Amino acid sequence: FNALQFILCEDFQFHSRSIIKNISTMADGGAEQPEYLKQSSQLGNTNRPQVAILDFGSQYSHIIARRVREMHVYCELYSCLVTAEELGKHDLTAVILSGGPNSVYEEGAPHVAQGVWDLIKDRSVPVLGICYGMQELA
Repeated sequence: FNALQFILCEDFQFHSRSIIKNISTMADGGAEQPEYLKQSSQLGNTNRPQVAILDFGSQYSHIIARRVREMHVYCELYSCLVTAEELGKHDLTAVILSGGPNSVYEEGAPHVAQGVWDLIKDRSVPVLGICYGMQELA
């Protein structure tokens, strides 16, 4: 394994554990889990400058993250439903809004919280929207 393969395996293992945990909790009659996952790595490194990728359910979110990392830029995947409080803990250099299977006009489609938009505006963080993310920007 090289370092990139190791990072991708770590991400995959985290998501696999989360999905299995969610399925087993539902099967046990426990409370229903949120539809979108939390931060992918759970590293909690708040001092390192990073690009935040907000995942709207795209099949390519991890590929986007890999490409950013291949350019030697630190990035983290977050749920599109991440709170401004969580993002505010980090030194954001940019935000990428990924694609997703929905349309912003559909009832129940996920949207970035107003607090996150306020944080982006207050810190003058550049934003790149891809597919659904571009619709969300508009």
